[in-house]
Amino acid sequence: MSDEMQQLQGESSVDRNLLVSTHMQLTGAEGKNFWPVYEAYLNNLQDLNRNYADIIQRYVAALRGGTLDDDLAQKLTTEFLATQEKELKLRKSYAVNLAKGLPGMTVARALQLENKIRAAAWYALANQLPLAGP
Repeated sequence: MSDEMQQLQGESSVDRNLLVSTHMQLTGAEGKNFWPVYEAYLNNLQDLNRNYADIIQRYVAALRGGTLDDDLAQKLTTEFLATQEKELKLRKSYAVNLAKGLPGMTVARALQLENKIRAAAWYALANQLPLAGP
């Protein structure tokens, strides 16, 4: 599942930081405000990605093993949605913390960029996961 996690993370951290740095186009002062907040966000995001990976691994194992039933599917769905709620809370906190030291347009660009990174990663992962059911 490490390949899937790398997709979810949006490639390696070096590639991701280079991508963010290139697209954010921060001044020196903005960078001093941005990077510590971004690094804290990524650290918290890693915990959520571990939760997603655990849920996905259990889903795939049950699906391949023929043990995915309605109860397990519902349990995994509930856990997945709870993790998504935690991710939304993290993103809100990230935006608030960025806004403390950066202009609104810069905060918006950071959130847009993060949304694009996450969307691409989820799309790649979703293409690999089989649908539940017969």
